[in-house]
Amino acid sequence: MGTQVLLKDKINNKILGKTLIKLGLKKYNPNVSEEYFYFKVYKRQGIVIEIGSQPETIDLPPELISDYILKNSIKIQSKNSLYINGIPETFDIFTSTIFNPENNYCDKDEIVDSIEKMLLEYKIIDRDEIYTKSGSRRAKHKIHEANISDIIEAVENDEGEEWNDNSFELALIKHFIKFIIDKYKEELSLSKNNSKNKIKKEKVKELNIEKLNPIIRKCEDKIIEIKDIIKDFDYSDKKTYEELTSKVENDLKELENIKNVNKINEIIDEINKIYRNAYNKKNNVSSLSYIMETDENIDLINKIDIENLE
Repeated sequence: MGTQVLLKDKINNKILGKTLIKLGLKKYNPNVSEEYFYFKVYKRQGIVIEIGSQPETIDLPPELISDYILKNSIKIQSKNSLYINGIPETFDIFTSTIFNPENNYCDKDEIVDSIEKMLLEYKIIDRDEIYTKSGSRRAKHKIHEANISDIIEAVENDEGEEWNDNSFELALIKHFIKFIIDKYKEELSLSKNNSKNKIKKEKVKELNIEKLNPIIRKCEDKIIEIKDIIKDFDYSDKKTYEELTSKVENDLKELENIKNVNKINEIIDEINKIYRNAYNKKNNVSSLSYIMETDENIDLINKIDIENLE
């Protein structure tokens, strides 16, 4: 026993499932290809079954929990179809009607009761549309019409016949579908914005890499210059500069796939330092100028302006 809701627009099953979970439903996967969403199973001491004329309270057998969920759930059937299972009059192993232990009324449509509670909680419908001032359920509901003309194509029963009457259950289902689809659209919009932001960040990252590549090439060229400068140094000095140059060259190679701006700036500092010292040594710059680091005639690499990189 269930109701099929045909939607006008295709839906993203994953986003709708995420929406239902955010609204408090639980997900149940009896197998890999199927997903059911159900309202929480209310804690109860047991269920009341009527055997003959004497009601008896028993615990709900564990093997029936999955059966209970499946028959009291919502299934996303396709890209534009939802199926709402309604709990039947009896479980398969019983021949008697199952009753709610709290108030002893027949618990045929607990999912409808759960939908009602959700709609009241989110103030989609008012309590006085269903109940009288004394708290009893109205014989004829006063639930306002849900604007579902752009959402629902049709509501059908298991036989494929369109369900279109003034029943309490149908009124709730229409409001419920409108409510979850509205929430779904919010979630979909959020997901699209997140995707756009991610794409934007990726583009910025790619743009940054484009800006970084020429700087890395400058570093490589400067290392070649250093090697050319030190080639005529005496063995000891040449050995020292070769070791320093080799280390910074390896550091630079490790950044090829990382593009860490701060790290590149550190390497630029190190390359500039090695180049400056080698240049000054080759050109016999005075000790005072060497200490004061006058770089007027030295072609150093400019560090990356991180703040204005983008």
